[in-house]
Amino acid sequence: MRLTCLLSLAITAMPLLAEAQDLSAAHAFVAALYDRYGHGDPEYLGRDGPSVFDPSLLRLIRRDQTRAGPGYVGALDWDPICGCQDADGLKLVGVNTLSAGPTKAQATAKLSFPSGGPIAIRLDLIRVGGAWRVSDIHERETPSLVHLLNRSGQKR
Repeated sequence: MRLTCLLSLAITAMPLLAEAQDLSAAHAFVAALYDRYGHGDPEYLGRDGPSVFDPSLLRLIRRDQTRAGPGYVGALDWDPICGCQDADGLKLVGVNTLSAGPTKAQATAKLSFPSGGPIAIRLDLIRVGGAWRVSDIHERETPSLVHLLNRSGQKR
């Protein structure tokens, strides 16, 4: 009987352990995004995009860039990961990661800049091919990056 209880407890705890590991991986993914600012300017809107954004958000970003044309800026005229034009001195103050389902999470990154007070950016995350990717970004000025990019695509 004791063995049956232990097995039952172990089977019950396995999904919780897997979820904790997934949240830990999501947290590490977000922390790594911001850590890269300390080693130069990451090219999240360029060559690094596929390792950061889920395919549908990346398509919206690329469509916005294409519609703007060479030498012009589209609706997305800032780095959405830091919510800024210039990331000099950016510091990650903290990350809070919550599960939003079996393959989804939400991470709130608290950032500080030398020239201003702290800001919070919420990243919606989704697992794509076993890796975390950003599926939407929410900040004070832009409540939903996906909504902004969809709306800008409809205007043209």
